[in-house]
This record gives sequence, C-alpha cells and structure tokens, in this order.
Amino acid sequence: MTKFSEYIVYVDESGDHGLVSLNPHYPIFVLACCVFQKTDYSERVVPALQQFKFRHFGHDMVVLHEHEIRKTEGAFKFLFDAPRRFHGRLRAVTGGCALQHYRRRH
Repeated sequence: MTKFSEYIVYVDESGDHGLVSLNPHYPIFVLACCVFQKTDYSERVVPALQQFKFRHFGHDMVVLHEHEIRKTEGAFKFLFDAPRRFHGRLRAVTGGCALQHYRRRH
C-alpha cells in the first residue's frame, strides 16, 4: 500500500526566466514554493481563501495572479478604488499561516 506524504507543495516563478536575453528593466527571476501540511491546507487555508474570494468576487474561481492584482486588470479592476482593504484582507488570510522564509541570492 502506498503511503502518501502529509505535505502538499506549490511552486511558481516570476520574472525573466529566459536567461538568454534578460529584460534590462526587470532583470529578476524568482522561484517560490509553499509547503503546507495537508491538514492545515484543507482545514485552514482553503476555507479562508474561499471565504475571501466569495466576499470579493461572489465565487471562488478567480485565480489570484500578482500581476493582475498589481496592475488592477481583469477581475481586479475594482481595486482601482479600494486596494488597501483588499490587500489587508488578503494579508489577514495568509498571515494565519505558519511561514518560514528562505532566501538565496546569486
């Protein structure tokens, strides 16, 4: 019988990942990951994010893309009028997680 891990991992990248022709205006590449214990993820993170999305969008299908949030594009156009409240509530959702930050620079 296969024993599954008690953790779930999400990985995402941002920035210029080409490495062949770097964008001189944004010469940054970031690889980030989040590792959750499955019990914390299913019992705390998912319900908190769903409540957040229902409150702001009326459904939970929207994807929270940093670029669209920052540029107030797509589903986030409403942020042009009230960004602080949205960002504060999003920080409250993520602030409930036990986080450890690791940074490596080259």
